[in-house]
Formats: sequence, structure tokens, C-alpha cells
Amino acid sequence: STGESGGAALFGDSIPGEVEADLVIDPGPFDDFYYAGGSQSVAVNTQFAPVQVAAVDRFDNGIAATPVAFTPIPGSNGASGVVGTSNAVTNSDGEASTAVSANGIAGAWTLRVTVAGTAVVDLAMTNI
Repeated sequence: STGESGGAALFGDSIPGEVEADLVIDPGPFDDFYYAGGSQSVAVNTQFAPVQVAAVDRFDNGIAATPVAFTPIPGSNGASGVVGTSNAVTNSDGEASTAVSANGIAGAWTLRVTVAGTAVVDLAMTNI
């Protein structure tokens, strides 16, 4: 390939009067989210691995300032957890996280994660 087509310069060729500019792409509206740290089991009164969330647009660009809620839902026997941050906002990379600790009762419970007020996932947590 010569780097030219139809007389027009292509990639890597200099064009007289060419201006360089930085391209900034702002993320689009919230489309989906990813999470890590669900379906965990730990001993009572100890800490789970952090639960992490990433809010993204349709091109998987992180979206800053997206609200995220972390809500423990106790099991039928009272097993539950305590979150370090119940209401978070994603950082400039579109990420938010919280620490989670098991209470003193063994059993299964749910950590509900709500992103942007509409997207919900229920994570299975177990205190052993």
C-alpha cells in the first residue's frame, strides 16, 4: 500500500495546513453495569471481599457520578451484613465499591445492588 488513495493522503502522511487536536469522547447515557464480589461466603462477624460496580454506556465507557445503592436484605433467620457505604456515586472511571461484613448470625442473605435507580442485581451472600 502506498498510503494514498485517489490522490488523498492517508494515515501517517502529512497534509499541508494540517492541525492536530486532542479528541475527547464523553460517555453516553447509562446503559449497563458490571459487578464483582457477589456470591461470597465468610465466617460470621468477618469481612467479605469488597463488592465493586462499574456503570457503563453502550460502548463500555465508564460513567462518572452514577448513583449506586448497596442494600442488605436479611435472610429469614436474621443472617445479614453491614455495608461500609450504602449510597455511593461512581468515580471518574465509572466505578464504585463498598466493604461488606457479615453479622453474627450464620445463614444466607442478599445484598441488593441498584445502579442509576433502575438496574438491580441481587447477590447471594452467606455467613458461615
